[in-house]
Amino acid sequence: MDEDDSTQQSQSAITDEITATLRLLRLLAKHGAQLYDVFEENLVDINVRPWANIIPQLFARLDHPEQPVQSLIADLLCKIGEQSPQLIVFHCVVGSNSAHNSLVQRKLLRHIGEALTRSHPELVTQVQHLVRELERVTVLWEEIWYKKIMAGVPELKSALQDLTEQYQGLEVISGLGPEDKHTVMYDNYQQTVIPLLATFESLQDSNARPESNHERWFISAFRDRIQDALESLRSPKSWGNMYEGLAKLKEV
Repeated sequence: MDEDDSTQQSQSAITDEITATLRLLRLLAKHGAQLYDVFEENLVDINVRPWANIIPQLFARLDHPEQPVQSLIADLLCKIGEQSPQLIVFHCVVGSNSAHNSLVQRKLLRHIGEALTRSHPELVTQVQHLVRELERVTVLWEEIWYKKIMAGVPELKSALQDLTEQYQGLEVISGLGPEDKHTVMYDNYQQTVIPLLATFESLQDSNARPESNHERWFISAFRDRIQDALESLRSPKSWGNMYEGLAKLKEV
């Protein structure tokens, strides 16, 4: 009887803890921007154990409309990852390239994933390998590319729009010569667009050794078109028209 009472009390304590943590999360979601400094200060020495009970809710809140709240929740997940990486690593690896997540969510998941890579590189590498192997044996290559392209196009489009606006701004600066304009645009392009191509290049490398007849068909049908699109994205012919590679990628 005493054992039953102890079990009930323990379960009740866990329930109360989860309820209290969810209330804090709602407070963060509702007033996080106003209370940012308070939350940030307490994140330094926070006990992450109660928050580990509501990890799905934390990931769901990454899409919060206010940037300070997004940042606080991402930092909280990074803290959880430092102590209990196994609780979040799979979600970060899969979700950072999922077309089902918003652009904001994917960026934040990559940020959390980078923190995990610094603190637990071997675990992240193992999970990445597991995910690739699962995709290889369960998903057709064209499905994988379709999902990667659908997830990557919005980010590339946004980056190219920003660069186009930058180029238009440079064009009206009379004291800036053509070589200087090219240097500025080249540096900005390398910093914004080229990193976004890493996912596609990694997938290209994984497709280098087709094994089944279907994989060989895929290489025959799509390899050259994909390569042409990525080359156009790596080296646009003109700063005035940087969208050619993106259009080719969407046509694949």
